[in-house]
Amino acid sequence: MVRACPRAIALTAMVVTCLSITARAADSILTLACQGTVTGTATEEKREPISMGVIVNFTARTVQGFAYPAEITTMDDVRVIFARSTNPTIDGTIDRVTGELQATSVMLSRDNKVILAMTYLLKCTPAQRMF
Repeated sequence: MVRACPRAIALTAMVVTCLSITARAADSILTLACQGTVTGTATEEKREPISMGVIVNFTARTVQGFAYPAEITTMDDVRVIFARSTNPTIDGTIDRVTGELQATSVMLSRDNKVILAMTYLLKCTPAQRMF
């Protein structure tokens, strides 16, 4: 019995380490279900309801769910700030406490005239993939 104790301790340590690594890997990607409104040139400046999924990949430092992925430029315990500087541009923030996401996307023509401008005001909650 005395010899089993060191083995049990080693096995417990291995299981805890394995669970810790798995938890960290799962925490690196956050899938959000978001609902709210979108306003802009495509909606004739009227608020329209919208429901969309957003994926925040903390390892790759990207936010996906809009037309093109955006880069996470700053993040802390309270918010995630993301942007895309090439056409179409996107700037946004996700409040990690309240789940509020605000983003603006702008597409410009070759002569730098606004073709499409959209503002998103969303409330997001963590979601799990369906399949």
